[in-house]
Amino acid sequence: MLSEAIDSVQIITLETNDSCIIGSYNKIIADGQKLFIMDAISNTVFTFDYSGKFLFSIGTRGRGPFEFLEMCDFCILSNKNILVSDERIRKLSLFDSIGNPIREIYLNHNNDPRSICNNRICNINDSIIAMYGCTGYNNVTVFDINSEKILFQGLPYHEGYSEEYRHAFNKMGTQVQLLRSGATEIYNINADKIELARHLDFGQHQNTGEYESAYIPGVGTITAIKANQASVSYYYENFTNIILSFNCEVLNNGYAYIFVYNKSTKNHKFLSFNSECKDDCTFYRYLPHFMGFDNCNNLIATLPVYDWQSNMNNLKNHNKYKEISDRIKNINPDNNNCILLYHVKEF
Repeated sequence: MLSEAIDSVQIITLETNDSCIIGSYNKIIADGQKLFIMDAISNTVFTFDYSGKFLFSIGTRGRGPFEFLEMCDFCILSNKNILVSDERIRKLSLFDSIGNPIREIYLNHNNDPRSICNNRICNINDSIIAMYGCTGYNNVTVFDINSEKILFQGLPYHEGYSEEYRHAFNKMGTQVQLLRSGATEIYNINADKIELARHLDFGQHQNTGEYESAYIPGVGTITAIKANQASVSYYYENFTNIILSFNCEVLNNGYAYIFVYNKSTKNHKFLSFNSECKDDCTFYRYLPHFMGFDNCNNLIATLPVYDWQSNMNNLKNHNKYKEISDRIKNINPDNNNCILLYHVKEF
């Protein structure tokens, strides 16, 4: 049960108006005062306070200055400026802390589109960032946005280890961590080096980088890791806890596995979720989509309101029916999804 690792859930109902209709929740950063939500459908970063009030937005679809064709990531610098990447136009756009545009950087180094990839970004400090993506050469580029120079590149590309991964980076204080998903390795990235920080050992289900292909009529050939290998969905770490989720096709008694580890006590919880899960913290059968830690040991998550309400008819005889229905009765499923803050308990 998720409730074995969580002691409270805070629901933040986001304001909905014509200026902040969110189509997808691709990335969320919470700094303790604001929630920054990237919507890759509208190519916009929306900003709310912790009461759910809409504050401002950044970006719109287009080819013009400070517009985006394929917004793929963003990060908040320590000086509170906001940096947004566009994979299609291959540029970085810098905004101040309230969304005013500052400048743009075009990534056309050596006129070789494979020499630098800005699929995923994370700030090392106010001027140096790490960029991650599948290229023909190296997966990681460390880049100075002030001088617009590459400082170094590393982690050579490997077909079996270098998957596209939306939640590749984890920020813990000033430390930038990278999950190289296929290889199940955690790296620390600094301004001058990359070093292995942690190896995730799945024993007989370790990902070896082996893939298998299958032809599907009307679709073509698809490639996936072998069924006996574990694939990590996300890895988040703060100063207190580590949480990771993984899937393994041959372990079919659950569709998702979550491992929570307390770094102080060295205790852990191993959680499994399947279609029969009846846990208050998952709102009955619907596992939240965790998207990182905030500054208060809360896991940030989203869960479509429609999922909760459509499932309530099956729960009228459940002893927690009134409690859960009271929590969501005033939430309109046609509005923006809620943000959930799950506080990780001591164990």
